[in-house]
Amino acid sequence: MIKGLLRVVSMGLVLLLMSSVNLLPSKAADADFSGPSQGPVNTESAPFTITVDRSFNGNFHVDISGGGLDERKVLSFPKNATSTTFTITPTATGTVTLIANPASGPKSDKTLLYNVIGVIEPTPTPTPTPTPT
Repeated sequence: MIKGLLRVVSMGLVLLLMSSVNLLPSKAADADFSGPSQGPVNTESAPFTITVDRSFNGNFHVDISGGGLDERKVLSFPKNATSTTFTITPTATGTVTLIANPASGPKSDKTLLYNVIGVIEPTPTPTPTPTPT
């Protein structure tokens, strides 16, 4: 009985020590997901940003689909960071859906839509014909 109690107390102390020196991922209390709403095909986007309301030591997953993309980015927050950024490079026109969630804890399903537009070719300027003198 006493050995079992000592094990429980020891494990509690180990967990307390690990959390006090930031060895355990912290839970993001609240997160904002922001970024551009559109950009041209085959061009790197402006940065998307995940910002938490206090320092956070953990990961976010961003599921990205559409615009020729189908991937999951794993974003690691550096120790005590409050934000992290990433970019995308869509390979087709259309709408890209980005859904961000913490890797652990309750899902928040922060969602952004990014409209991928075709590249607009500039209208060529005609070369003037010289007039004979």
